Amino acid sequence: MHYESTQGAPLYMTTIASLNQQRMASYGSKPQTSHPNVEKPEEFKTIEPYKALFREFELETLIKTLNRRKKANATLVGEAGVGKTTIVNHLALLIDQKDPKVLALLGDDVEIYELPLQDLMSSKGVPGMLEKTLSNIVAYAEANNVILFIDEIHQLFTAPNGSETAKVSQILKPFLAGEHSRVIGATTTTEYNHILSDPAFVRRSTVIPIGELTSAQTQAVIIDMCQTVYRDDIKGVNLEQLSKDIVSVSERNKRSGDHQPDAALTLLDTVMSAHAYDRLSNDSVTLSKDYIERTAQKSNNNLPDISTALKRLKKLVSKRPAIDNTAETLERLIRNYLSPLFRKKQPNVLIVSGTPGSGATTVVSTLAKAIFGDDKQTITLDMADYGMGESITNIIGVPAGYKGNDEATELPLDGLQTNTRRLVVLDHFDKAHPDIQRFFLNAIQKGSIRLNRKGLLLDLSNAIFALTTSEGLSGASIGFTKTESAKTISGIPERLQKSNHVIHLQKPTKEMFEEALRGYLTKLTTNLDMTIKPFTDDDIHQLMTDYTEDTTFSDIKRVAEQAILERL
Repeated sequence: MHYESTQGAPLYMTTIASLNQQRMASYGSKPQTSHPNVEKPEEFKTIEPYKALFREFELETLIKTLNRRKKANATLVGEAGVGKTTIVNHLALLIDQKDPKVLALLGDDVEIYELPLQDLMSSKGVPGMLEKTLSNIVAYAEANNVILFIDEIHQLFTAPNGSETAKVSQILKPFLAGEHSRVIGATTTTEYNHILSDPAFVRRSTVIPIGELTSAQTQAVIIDMCQTVYRDDIKGVNLEQLSKDIVSVSERNKRSGDHQPDAALTLLDTVMSAHAYDRLSNDSVTLSKDYIERTAQKSNNNLPDISTALKRLKKLVSKRPAIDNTAETLERLIRNYLSPLFRKKQPNVLIVSGTPGSGATTVVSTLAKAIFGDDKQTITLDMADYGMGESITNIIGVPAGYKGNDEATELPLDGLQTNTRRLVVLDHFDKAHPDIQRFFLNAIQKGSIRLNRKGLLLDLSNAIFALTTSEGLSGASIGFTKTESAKTISGIPERLQKSNHVIHLQKPTKEMFEEALRGYLTKLTTNLDMTIKPFTDDDIHQLMTDYTEDTTFSDIKRVAEQAILERL
C-alpha cells in the first residue's frame, strides 16, 4: 500500500525524515543542509587513528561537547608535547572502529579531518583561489557530518591585517562562531590569550585543559609503545626498567618547551633507531641506561664523551701556557657536565675572576671548544650593557600589556629555546645593575628563566653559565636571600662559588707574554706555505719593547701578526 503526503511525497519518507530529525535532536547531531555538487576539499588531511592513554576524562569531555546541539566546538589547551593531537587521534580511532557509543552520539556518517592552515596558503598565488577554496571547505563541512580539527588555531586570531592568514581568518571565523559548526582547536596556554580577543568564538567553544602526564603515566605510555611499535626489538628487555630509564634521561635532556610524554617518546624513537643501527655491527649492544644516556648526548648536538672532551682540553691548554693553571678546574667542570651521574636541575657554573687582560676570554673559549668543538653554541651577554635596572626588558622582553610584547624582537637568550645545551657567558658580570645580577643569580638557582614574550620558560639545567668578573671590583653583597651577607667576588655570593667552579686569574707577567708571543709566531709560521727567517730571543725582546701594564694577549697576537707580515 502506498500513502501520499499532502506535499506529494511518499508518506513513509516524511515519517522517516521526522524520525530522523527526532534522533538527531536526541543525539545532538547538527541538522544537515543541502549543498549539491560540493566535493570533499583536497586540503583536508586525514587524522591518523591511534590510542591515547590516560586521557579518558578529556576524551569523554570532548565527545560530549561535540554532541551538543549548539556551541559544539572544543579548544584543547595545553603545552606543546602533552598530547593534544593524540586525543584527536584517539577520537579518530573510535570512529574508525565504529564505536557504538561514539556513532550513536556523533552520527553513523561522522567524519573528522584536519585543516592544516599552512596548506591553505599554497593557493595564495592565484587571485581569488584562496577564497574559493575556503568557501568550498565551509560548504562541505556544513553539508556533511564533518568535524574539523585545526591545530594552532590561535593563528586565526593573531594574523596581521592584509596577510594571507588574515584572509583565512575572515572566512573561517564566522563559520567557527556559527550555531552548527563542529570544530576542535588546539593551542598552548599562552597562545590561548590571543583567542580571548574574540568573545564570539570564546562563547561558542568549550576549553578542555590538557595537562602533562606524570612520570608514572609516561612510563606506561613507553611500555605500550614498545609492545606495539617496537615489539620485535625488545625481546629479552625489562620493559619496566627501560621505561624508567627513558623517562629519567628524557627529563634531564629535554629542551625548553618540551613536555611529557612527547619528550620521552622522541627519545625512545631515537634510542631504538640508534640501537638497530649499532646492532648491525655489534649484536651484543644492549638497551642499558648507559646506552640511553650516550645516545641522548649524541643526539643533542653531538656532545662528545668525557675522554674526547678532555683530550681536546689538553691540546687547547698546551697552546695557551697562560691558562695552564686552569686546566684542573676546567677538567672537573667537563666531567661534571658530561657525566650523567652529576646531572641536576641547576646549570653548571664557571666563575672566572681577574683583571682585564688576564685571559678570562681565553678560558671561556677553551671550555667551549673542548665541549662543543667550537664557539657556535656560545651565547655571550656583555653585562656592561645592562647597567640600568630597566634594561632587563632587553633580556626577557616587554611585559604583557605593554607596547612591543607581541613583537618578534630577537632576545639574547632565544637560542636556548631550540637548544638548551649551550654555554651562556655573562661577561663583566660585576658591571651589571644589582637587580640584573640578582635576576641571573636567582635564575641559576631555579634552573629556568621566564620570558615576558609569550610567557616562554627557558630551561637552564642543561646549560653552562660562565660569569667573568674583574678582581677588586666587588660591590654590595648580593645573594639568593635578602638577609644573606656572604662574601663575594665581584658581587657573586660565596655559596655559589663553593658549589661550582671558580678560577682566579692573575695578571700575566712579561715572561708569560713573551712565551705567548713565541707560540703565536710559531703557529703563524707553520701555517705559511713559505719559509721565513726564524725569530730569535733578541727578536722576541725587541718585539716586546712596547709592553706596558695594560698589555693583553690580544695585543701580543697583533704584534706577532705584524712581525710575520714584515718578514714576508
